[in-house]
Amino acid sequence: MQKQKSDATNNPETLRDLIEKKIALFYAFRSATALLKTAIENGDIQEMELMIGRRSDCIRQIDNLDREIPETKPHGLADRLTALVSDTKRLDSECAAAMKKKLESMGNELSVVDKEQKWIGNLQKKQESPRFLDCKI
Repeated sequence: MQKQKSDATNNPETLRDLIEKKIALFYAFRSATALLKTAIENGDIQEMELMIGRRSDCIRQIDNLDREIPETKPHGLADRLTALVSDTKRLDSECAAAMKKKLESMGNELSVVDKEQKWIGNLQKKQESPRFLDCKI
């Protein structure tokens, strides 16, 4: 992998291509994150799983590109990447907050269901069985 880094350092076109790929992957990650947030808010489990998979795929690809890209990047592309990273962090934080809110909501719903189950169970225990229904006519 180290050889690839030096190739990217020595060849500005290769470096530019790698950074452009990284930027495209960041946009794909952002898109998947926005769709994940919507899926969380709508309670769409299948869409959540799909978007989590897409995000994971983008993360792996970005990590692989990072191994090829040297620390020093051309100024214009570095600025684009910095702005994109900042905006993506914000969106990812919003997504995490939506997930936390959804989990809390689900916990509250489960708590209500648990209380209702206990209440109905207690009522069932207190309820007498009418003996007149057991008689034969």
